[in-house]
Amino acid sequence: MLTIGAFAFTAPWLLLVAAALPVLWILLRAIPPAAVRHRFPGVALLLGLKDQEAETATTPWWLLLLRCLAVLALIVGFAGPIFNPAKGGGDRGPLLVVMDGTWAEVPDWDARRDQAQTALQAAARQGRVTAFVSLTDPLDDATIAFQPGLGAATRAGGTRPAAWEPDYDLLTRLPQGAEFSTLWIASPVAWPGQSAAMAQLADRGDVTVVGHTAPVITLGQPQRDGGQVTVPVQRLNADAPATVSVTATGTTPGGDVQVLAQADAVFAQSDARTTATFDLPAEVLARLTRFDIAGLRHAGAVALTGDSLHRQEVAIFTGAAQAGEGAALLAQDHYVRQALVEDTDLLTGTLQDMLQANPDVILMTDMADVPSPVDVVEWVLAGGRLVRFAGPQLAAAEAARSDDDPLLPVRLRAGGRTLGGAMSWGAPKRLRAFAPGTPFDGLTPPAEVTITSQVLAEPGPDLPQAVIAELEDGTPLVTQADVGDGTITLFHVTANAQWSNLPLSGLFVDMMDRLTLQSRAGLDTLPAEALLQVQSVLAADGSVSPGDDRAAVPVAAVLAGTTVQAPPGIYALDDGAVGDGASQRGGDVFPISPLPQGGIAPVALPAGVVAGAGVDSTAVPLMPYLLMLALALLAVDVVATLLLTGRVGRAVRAMPIVLAAFLLPQGGQGQEAQVPQTQSTDDAAAIAFSTEVVFAHVITGDARVDGATLAGLRGLSDILFQRTSVEPATPVGIDLARDELAFFPLIYWPVTPDFPTLSDGAVNRLNRYLRSGGMIVFDTRDGNVAGLGQGLTPEGRALQRIARRLELPRLEPVPQDHVLSRSFYLMQDFPGRHMGGRVWVEAAPNTAQADGIGFRNTNDGVSPIIIGGNDWAGAWATDEFGAPMFPVGRGFQGDRQRELAARFGVNLVMYVLTGNYKSDQVHATDILERMGQ
Repeated sequence: MLTIGAFAFTAPWLLLVAAALPVLWILLRAIPPAAVRHRFPGVALLLGLKDQEAETATTPWWLLLLRCLAVLALIVGFAGPIFNPAKGGGDRGPLLVVMDGTWAEVPDWDARRDQAQTALQAAARQGRVTAFVSLTDPLDDATIAFQPGLGAATRAGGTRPAAWEPDYDLLTRLPQGAEFSTLWIASPVAWPGQSAAMAQLADRGDVTVVGHTAPVITLGQPQRDGGQVTVPVQRLNADAPATVSVTATGTTPGGDVQVLAQADAVFAQSDARTTATFDLPAEVLARLTRFDIAGLRHAGAVALTGDSLHRQEVAIFTGAAQAGEGAALLAQDHYVRQALVEDTDLLTGTLQDMLQANPDVILMTDMADVPSPVDVVEWVLAGGRLVRFAGPQLAAAEAARSDDDPLLPVRLRAGGRTLGGAMSWGAPKRLRAFAPGTPFDGLTPPAEVTITSQVLAEPGPDLPQAVIAELEDGTPLVTQADVGDGTITLFHVTANAQWSNLPLSGLFVDMMDRLTLQSRAGLDTLPAEALLQVQSVLAADGSVSPGDDRAAVPVAAVLAGTTVQAPPGIYALDDGAVGDGASQRGGDVFPISPLPQGGIAPVALPAGVVAGAGVDSTAVPLMPYLLMLALALLAVDVVATLLLTGRVGRAVRAMPIVLAAFLLPQGGQGQEAQVPQTQSTDDAAAIAFSTEVVFAHVITGDARVDGATLAGLRGLSDILFQRTSVEPATPVGIDLARDELAFFPLIYWPVTPDFPTLSDGAVNRLNRYLRSGGMIVFDTRDGNVAGLGQGLTPEGRALQRIARRLELPRLEPVPQDHVLSRSFYLMQDFPGRHMGGRVWVEAAPNTAQADGIGFRNTNDGVSPIIIGGNDWAGAWATDEFGAPMFPVGRGFQGDRQRELAARFGVNLVMYVLTGNYKSDQVHATDILERMGQ
């Protein structure tokens, strides 16, 4: 590097090229610009004449100077000039720059990368050899080599953060015995092995750590308790009061991904941990996919759920007919069902049906003999969880008092212990506090819970290890044993209130929740060699991508920590990967967090390592500015050349064309948001609307909804052009307060929550339109989540408000034989972007007679209104190129759903235009006979 005063050059040898500028000057002076030749026959009359003025035969000196300055700027720019370069310090040895390169550094990644580049460039200009290592970027080379020049700085400029843990073993590839100084741009989160790696580098030279005190906020793994989900939130390097917003994201019934809920997490002064709590219905919990901290874009601010929040499947088998309604409180399974109904899907049926359904838990009430015990044992060995309750039948069973019953966790004694019997208490017994490490750890037994009867366990050396709940006198109340990959749990009392009041208490609900949640498979319960398929991968910036192209990962590799081969994300157990019975566990899904195991902790600097304030450099690279100056001079040269050669006139004449090409709207953009309106119904408009089929939609005032509805009707018109003889004109938007409605056979009304209250004139106009044979399609676009008339969604409430003032008939869901289901295509479902919602039409005459409106008689059997929430316009909508504007479903199923939506649109228009024509097919035979005559 060459330093001249306040300037330095990283490639000073390029300045020698500037010595050739005089040669360039001479060449440009010797070669005049080409003359402009005009062919004109009359020039022969000018032969022999002499010019009064002489033209120069060389290029003007100022143009030559302009070109030489442009070339000089290029030469000096490529020589790498730097203003105010860093002065060389006392340390002239090798420099190593290390970056953890984790997701915790994403918020200020650009500044960290610039720090690394600045340090490496300054060292290279001082003549020092440098090396760069990003600990999340796998190295192909066997060793880390120190090299002169800017190679390390270039590599630092191209590095990217990763979502997995840093690999500190990479530092063992440094040259053995070499001494060097280290600048460590550290993650603010302490990773396993970080402190030890810093200490090892401190033995090789000075180590300065920067960036480790940056603030960071993360989300832990969500925990579900009934309908409540608690998300842990933790922060580092911040102690002021703060509130962060946590969003819950999932899929809508139509398959769209959107935010479904939001909650605040509040940090008090000096708090490092807090929680965000969500109270959500079960159907919403089943569709959640992730939680995010609003405003943060890094992997630590994301918590993937997998199926950890989904409802458990619990099969209840009583072995006998259920009790009648009057004896419900005496039924063996009544209190169990009440304890599990809010958080599980309960299955009933024969035991074989339950085993084929492969539930998470099978619960059996008191019975002496279990049907198909071999099949049940195989299910448990493969990872199933069996929970049994004792009672008089089990107490009297001979197999329970021997080692022959494989479906009991312990051997039982003959008889039982009953209050007032030979083996009895003087008073009912209470429960002892639950021991740590048991499934019920943390629960508090209420004093009012007492036991009057129980089945006793046979004492033995293995009994203490099997007891997970006991009475105050030490007798077992609940025992449990691991059987293969599954477990068997036994309550030594009945599941009803016959032997205790435990089923009547809230403790019983908590105990059942703990046992059913245990059925979730954990990674630590799987064999280390079992393979996991990568379903999705979490990136450092918090985005999620499919993991289809990744190889299966052993469980042991995932438990060891996230790596480039085992990144954080969603993993699923590979069927057949764990030997016999693997299909019993094949549905298990595991969300792998990017956080270190045990949570985040601040960085601790070992002895000999100092904290730095960062790299502060006043050096200013001048190359970009000189290159821009050269381009500007060359642009001036082009303009000057056009002026000297007389070609500027052509350029000026071409400018309007160029500007028009840039200013004109491209591909119809900018026009899509404008919704055509009728504006006025003058004679010309009335004639136009009367001579063509024109569909209309109600203008809601929401530009997004109106634009999508217009695009939907335009797409439906294209479908009708292609498939039928109906050729609709361009659809229009209408204002109910002032536009005439009689011209339109079909009006599409997308219901919005904030639609203004209808005026009296609009109500009268709508009622007159309905009585005269028009049709209005009301679409709440909410997937019919609320159902008609429930008013649970804003759109549903808005529809109720609108319908109260209109003269509407009694409604019913579309019958199977309705003309709408066969007016063109034969179909029974009418999906749009959503599926499954009911579609409502005017009820049949026998149910609508009480209304006294008589729409069916006046409208040729056509219902004046159709109500649904499937967002049909969204499924029909196309852009100016005919491509769908909104997603519908996924994959082939989505394509099929979009096709069915198109068919419904065709049926709808045919139903409007032809009335009850299709319902008269009973006369088809007579019509054919007449045609034959």
